[in-house]
Amino acid sequence: APGGGGAAETAKGGKCVAGERRLGNAGVELAADVGYREAGQATNSTPAGDIKYRIHGVEYAARAGVGLGPVDLMGRVGRINYRLRKDIAGVSNDYDGTAPVYGVGLWFTLFGVGLRAEYERMNIDELDKTSAVSLSAFYQF
Repeated sequence: APGGGGAAETAKGGKCVAGERRLGNAGVELAADVGYREAGQATNSTPAGDIKYRIHGVEYAARAGVGLGPVDLMGRVGRINYRLRKDIAGVSNDYDGTAPVYGVGLWFTLFGVGLRAEYERMNIDELDKTSAVSLSAFYQF
C-alpha cells in the first residue's frame, strides 16, 4: 500500500532473471541472480480518489537452497534499484531508490527444465508494504 494508506493494491507484473548456481556440500546450493523487475501498475479506488503506482528496476540477489530430491527449498536476499511512480488522487510523484529484497520459495527441476514459486518482500521507503508472489519457468544449462 502507498505510504500512509491502509488499502491493499495488487498488480500483475513480470521479471527476467539470469544467474549462476553452484552445488555445495550436503545438498546445499548457492546462487547469484541479476534481473529486471516490472511490477505492473497497482490501482485502488478510495473515497479520496484513485491510488496508482508502478515499480520497476534492476535487482540482484544471493540465493541459498537445500535439495530435497527433485524439489529444492531456497531463501533469497538482495537489493532492487527501483523507480516508483505514485499517483494519489491525481497528484503524481516519481521516486528513485535502492531497497532490500528478501524471500523464500521452492523449485522443481527435471532434465534442466523447472518451475519456481517464490514469496518476496521489498522494503521500499515510499510504500507501507510491498510483497510479490511469483511463479516462473526456467531452463538450467
